[in-house]
Amino acid sequence: RRAVLSWANLRRAVLSGANLSGADLSRAVLSGADLSRAVLSGANGLLSTVNYMEAHFERTDIVILKSDGIPTYHFAHAIDDHLMRTTLVVRGDDWLSSVPIHLELFDVLGFAPVQYAHTANLMKMDGVSKRKLSKRKDPELSLDFYRKDGYHPQCVKVYLMTLLNSYFEEWYDKHPGVPITDFKFDVHKMTQAGALFDMEKLHSICRNEFAKMDIDTIYDFLYSWAKEYAPNIFDLYFQDEDYMKKIIGLFAGAGQKRRRKDFEYASQMMKLFGFFFDETFSPCYEFKYDMNTVCKIVDNYLATYDHTVDNNSWFERVKAVAETCGFASDMKVYKAAPEDYRGSVADVAEILRIIITGSPNSPDLWSILQIMGEEKMRARLNQISVLCRE
Repeated sequence: RRAVLSWANLRRAVLSGANLSGADLSRAVLSGADLSRAVLSGANGLLSTVNYMEAHFERTDIVILKSDGIPTYHFAHAIDDHLMRTTLVVRGDDWLSSVPIHLELFDVLGFAPVQYAHTANLMKMDGVSKRKLSKRKDPELSLDFYRKDGYHPQCVKVYLMTLLNSYFEEWYDKHPGVPITDFKFDVHKMTQAGALFDMEKLHSICRNEFAKMDIDTIYDFLYSWAKEYAPNIFDLYFQDEDYMKKIIGLFAGAGQKRRRKDFEYASQMMKLFGFFFDETFSPCYEFKYDMNTVCKIVDNYLATYDHTVDNNSWFERVKAVAETCGFASDMKVYKAAPEDYRGSVADVAEILRIIITGSPNSPDLWSILQIMGEEKMRARLNQISVLCRE
């Protein structure tokens, strides 16, 4: 049977140092449920706090200790924040209605009251409806989630600023290269309805931020991340610094008029680089054409390949292979009469790309070959010849 204590008796018991059992403290009568008026005011020009004036409270029972002896947030908040000498509590606005409870609890315990700043909660889509992000349900609320997958701190900081202040993005676009710490944060520009946490938006910001970084910065970031979170591939990927930086530069579009925007986070980037290493390469032999056609293309390509020629000369040789195998070497000609050809030079290049990289999509194939080397390329293409003979 639970005991119901008045606040006066609880206060006297606490101040006198009496030993109260969990059953005694499991419920207490707390005056403070409905507040008639709340006034918002600024606290030191930084955060908004709530001052309750002329509030009229109803008496209601508030559980401060559960039956298993674990304190509820009401009680834990008062004890913990008092012992930690907290002066300002920043929390979600779903706790706004509990302020009278907490202020009276501080008072009954003889503690100095704290100030409160209540902000709108982060939200996420759950099916067709929105709900508050939960640290129990949603891994994206944990810093370990971002560390484990390898999100760059700069990317996460920029994204959080877009959630915190509605006009940050406009300011950031107008001030390229300026540190985000120069942004004048304004608590009054925080959303009142609760910002929607969107992983796709975070990834978009990541792609933009990585496109601003130089190759050495990206390399150093990946090196540090892989050493701690991907030790199984660390030695493989980082045994040759020059090789790895060339790979990063290729995917980043280094030296091009416009940088590529392929990078989102470290673990995703490592998967992009996988085909450059035999140990992490996943062959793919799914083609739109029969194996006899594929083998004919490969044999002709290997017979005419020259690793020393430039990009244009290499592609001219691929076009020659296309013509030999019944494919159109000119895209305009092919589009004018596709029925006259088995396909176009783009189809021939796709076959080579799939064999060499394991995917129909990749950066410039000639550039890949220059980094990968002729020996690795020939080894992969020769696998097709073996399959054909079998």
